[in-house]
Amino acid sequence: MVPLPNAAPRCHHPVMPSEDDLRPASGEDLRAKWAAVTKMLFFDLDAGFFDRMHSELLQLDGPDNDTFRAFRESLCRAATVATMPFRTAALGASSTERMVALMVEINARLDMARYDGQQVPEQHVLRDTLNRIKEQYANETEEEKGRRQVNSVMSMLETLLTAQDYRDAAVDLLRQTLVSIWSAIEVLVNDILIGAINKHPALSVILLNQAPAKKHLQGRQLTVEALAQSGFDLSRQMGDLLLAERPLNSLEAIRDVVSVLAPGQKALHDILGSAELWKLWQRRHVIVHRASTVDALYMSRTADKRQVVGNHLQIEHEDVLASFQSAREVGEALAGALPFRP
Repeated sequence: MVPLPNAAPRCHHPVMPSEDDLRPASGEDLRAKWAAVTKMLFFDLDAGFFDRMHSELLQLDGPDNDTFRAFRESLCRAATVATMPFRTAALGASSTERMVALMVEINARLDMARYDGQQVPEQHVLRDTLNRIKEQYANETEEEKGRRQVNSVMSMLETLLTAQDYRDAAVDLLRQTLVSIWSAIEVLVNDILIGAINKHPALSVILLNQAPAKKHLQGRQLTVEALAQSGFDLSRQMGDLLLAERPLNSLEAIRDVVSVLAPGQKALHDILGSAELWKLWQRRHVIVHRASTVDALYMSRTADKRQVVGNHLQIEHEDVLASFQSAREVGEALAGALPFRP
């Protein structure tokens, strides 16, 4: 197995404009325009997004540490994929801007040379023009550079978003990002529980007999085949027998099982009981099981007033960012609650 990095990860994300880049200048306020253009694209995770979780992980050893590192990597990968439309537009804007400036300058220089009746080798014109453009960029103030880049990116995004296919794909990518975030949470919780029960088999007895956890584990009877697969030694495999083949796959089940294993962990129960995490779980259900079509059940279970029954689930940048934040909080609270013991 390839070892996961020890350092706190820095997800690949584009450099975003500063407030100075967007503030009014020469009668132009870019903030509202930026918000309108980018609301259906995900474009940032703060560079220190995982720092607190990283400090929690320093206290963990062995399999739990590896499980949390895999969780962080999954979230980083989801963020990288989610930013792809924005990064593509930003790269395209930068390339287009430079190419246009180059071609305009070259054509102007060649026209001037022909007008004066001079014979100027084209390669000399090209080299001289490149030097002029470099000098122009080098002499820009930071404010001029920032606003030029923001305008270029917004122009590229506006062009791309005029295509309905691009708009549809951008929003669908946001929806699928929510699915990836929930999957990372679900895998993290199940892997931690499996590890805890494997280490302390007595936890399985507690979960199988104590409400409200036991209702989610009913019917998980031990068979001779399962015994044979474990070499007839269950001392370190009870977690796998309970959850590996039939993991907890709903927020309700996760809440109930954790309430039995960690009754005094308020921070963990608060995040598992949060409205934002509940909304993420309900949205994941609509996306996966209803082809992103909002139904009456979703509306009755959430306070999501932006949605309309029968329409596709509308997801914007802020929704995705809130889901990433919820996932991080689950990871931090779960790491702080360990270890689980009988």
